[in-house]
Amino acid sequence: MPVHSFIDESKRNSYLLAAALIAPAQLAKARRAIAALVMPGQRRIHFYSERDSRKSQIVTTIAELPLEVVLIEASGAIHENAARGRCLHALIQDHIGRRVSRIVLERDESQVEADRRILRREIERHGLLDCVTYEHVRAHEEALLAIPDAIAWCWAKGGHWRVRVKALVAEMRQV
Repeated sequence: MPVHSFIDESKRNSYLLAAALIAPAQLAKARRAIAALVMPGQRRIHFYSERDSRKSQIVTTIAELPLEVVLIEASGAIHENAARGRCLHALIQDHIGRRVSRIVLERDESQVEADRRILRREIERHGLLDCVTYEHVRAHEEALLAIPDAIAWCWAKGGHWRVRVKALVAEMRQV
């Protein structure tokens, strides 16, 4: 069954891409759960900015959702653009095997064109241009981008935060 992938990053100690994979039949349920966490006056959840008690509440809600997470990490002294490219390339390779049909990345204007080149090249190389779509959207336009934002933050932070999300991680790869 095809799935949708929602992707965000962390740059805390290394470059980490987190992809939350959700089946189309579960998207509405997941969006309702995340939307219910948005506080009055907030446009979106930005995990970094939340208090620890709110972070805990958000992680608890995410852990109850039917999803899995793929993490791709580039460490070492490499330029951020190169790290992102390596992570994105590896993520697409992973996603082809998982039958991802839609990829949604949080929009970072400085990365959009490079991302599009990598995505198109990799998807075309596998003959899947008619099967896989991708787009960059602002975090407030897609509530489900809060999920990889939270997971990436927790993983990068380590300690009890990583333990809280570890069960959701289907795969962790270093590139």
